Amino acid sequence: MRTIFRVLLAVGISLNCIGAAWGAPALYGTKGLLRVQSADSEGKGILSVNLHGQFSQEDVEAVPGQSETARDVYGHLGVTYAPVSNVELALSGLGRHSAIGESSNSGIGDTQLGVKLSFPVVDMLSLGAGGFAVLSTGDKPFTNEEPIFGGRGIATIDMQPVEGAPPFKLHLNGGYMVNQREYDGETVDTDDFVLIGCGLELPSDLFTPFVEYTAEYAPANDSFAFAEQPMRVTLGVRFATPVHLNADLGIDLGVSREREDGTKAVPNWNLVFGLGWSVPVTKAAARPPVGGIVGAVTDAETGSPLAAVIDFPGTELASTATETQTGKYEASRIPAGVVTIEVTAEGYRRLVAPVVVRRGEITVREFALEPAVVEGLLTGMVTESETSRPLGATIAFPGTDIGSVEVDPRTGVYGLSLPPGTYTAEAALEGYVARSQTVVIEDDETTVADFVLIEEGTRITLRQVYFESGRATIRPDSHPELAAAAEFLLSNPDLVVEIHGHTDSQGDAATNLRLSLARANAVRDYLVETLGVNASQLVAKGFGEEFPTADNATAEGRAQNRRIEFVIVGDR
Repeated sequence: MRTIFRVLLAVGISLNCIGAAWGAPALYGTKGLLRVQSADSEGKGILSVNLHGQFSQEDVEAVPGQSETARDVYGHLGVTYAPVSNVELALSGLGRHSAIGESSNSGIGDTQLGVKLSFPVVDMLSLGAGGFAVLSTGDKPFTNEEPIFGGRGIATIDMQPVEGAPPFKLHLNGGYMVNQREYDGETVDTDDFVLIGCGLELPSDLFTPFVEYTAEYAPANDSFAFAEQPMRVTLGVRFATPVHLNADLGIDLGVSREREDGTKAVPNWNLVFGLGWSVPVTKAAARPPVGGIVGAVTDAETGSPLAAVIDFPGTELASTATETQTGKYEASRIPAGVVTIEVTAEGYRRLVAPVVVRRGEITVREFALEPAVVEGLLTGMVTESETSRPLGATIAFPGTDIGSVEVDPRTGVYGLSLPPGTYTAEAALEGYVARSQTVVIEDDETTVADFVLIEEGTRITLRQVYFESGRATIRPDSHPELAAAAEFLLSNPDLVVEIHGHTDSQGDAATNLRLSLARANAVRDYLVETLGVNASQLVAKGFGEEFPTADNATAEGRAQNRRIEFVIVGDR
C-alpha cells in the first residue's frame, strides 16, 4: 500500500500544469483554492480527486557555523464526495520526503478526515462550516503523537452576478485547531492554533488567478510573537479544460518575521502544484447550465423607471421585482435556453417576451411597458318607434374625435369600448329623426343606451282631446291625453312637432279654418304654460275642414274629423 502511495506521490510531483476544469478541491479536499476553502459546493453526487505536491528549499545551519541545503517535498492525495448538495466529505493522505545535505528521510504522513456544510444565503453570499480530524497513521517522524481536531467557519462573496461589479470571489476562513500532547502523563493543549485564511480569485473560463493569505496563531505559545508564527501569502493560478480536470500552480511566500534564533516558522518560498478532477457519479449530480438576466423596466412613453414584477410562467423560478427608483432588476441562475418572461406593472399593459439565456453569461434585456388604457363598454339597441323593428342606424359622438359606429341592421345592436368619461351619443338614420342622449362610461363597466327612432312625418292623432262646441276652450277630460303628450315631448327634447288642428265641414270654411288654428294654439299653450314643454319644440297650424279622415255626412265621421294631430317634422 505504501509503495502504491509513493508511486502516486511521484506522479503527482512530476505532473505540472497539464490543464484544469470543473472540479476545484483544495490541498486537503473540499472545494476551495489551495489552503483557503470556499463556502460553495460542487453539488450533489460530485466525486473529486486531487493530487498535489509541494517543494521548498532553503539554507539551514544544521551544525553551528556550517550551512547546508534543506529540501522538503510533500505529496497530497485526497478524495471528496458530496452525498447531498450542501455537504462535502473529504479524505486525504500525506507523503513527505525531507533532506538536509546528504541525509534524507521519506515516509507516509497522517490521514485527514473532513466535512464541510454549505449554505447559499443570497445570490452573492454563501456561508459554510467545516470540521476536520487528523489521525496519527503515518511513519515517524512524519506523524503527530496524538490526533488533531479542528473546525472553521467559511464565507464566500461572489460578485459575478452583480451587474457592473468586478467579477471576483472572496473567501474568508476562520477556525481553531486543537493539538493535544501528553506531558508527564497529562494531556495539555500547548499547540492549539487559531486558523486565519483569506483568498481572492478572478474566475474565468480558461484560467483563474488567485491570491491567498493564511496564518496559524498559537495563543498559548508565549515564546513567539504573532508576526513570528506561521503565515504566508500565496500567488497562484488554476487552469481549466473541458474534461473536468484542473491544474494548480502556486508559490507560497513566507511573511513570518525571523525569530531570535535566526529561523522562520515557514520557508521563504514553497512551490505548490497539482491536479484536481471531478465527475458526477449520480444522474442527479449534473448541474444544469444556467445564466443570468439583468435590465430595467420603463414607461414606453416617458422613459421613467417603473416598479414592476418579473415572472417566469411555466417554471418554478421565483418572481423578482424591480428597484422602485431605477426600474432595474436582476435574475440569476436561470436555466440556459429560451425562457418566457412576463412583466407586469400596475396601470400598464402586461408584456410577455421570450429571452435567450446562455450558459455562464449575463443577458441584458430592457422592457418598455405601454400604459394601460382602462375602458368601459357602451352597448344598446336602435329600434323603430311604431313597430320596434331593428334599424341599421349610425351612432356618433358629436364634439369628440371618436369615430362613428354602424349598428347591425339585422339585430339593431351596437357596441364599442370607450375611455371613461361623459359623452353625448347620437343615433341617426336617413328618414328618421336623430335621437341623442348623455352616457357616462366608467372603468371596466358596461353602459346600456337604447335608441328609439321616429320616422320623419309620423302622425300621432290625439283622439281624447276635446273642446267646447264652436270654441277653442279645452275641456278638463282632455288633460290625461295632453299629459301623456307632454311626457313624450319632455323625454324627447330635440324633437320638433307640428300641432295640426282640424274641424268638420259644418259651418263656414273660413270660420272653421280660424277655429282649427285657435284650437292648435290652445293645445300648444297648455303644453308650454301648464306642462312645461319647451316652446321651441311646438309649431301650431290650423287646416279647418281641408283634410277630413272620414265622411262628413255622418255624425260619427264628423267626430273623427274634429281632431288634433302631432306631426314629427325633425329635430332642433
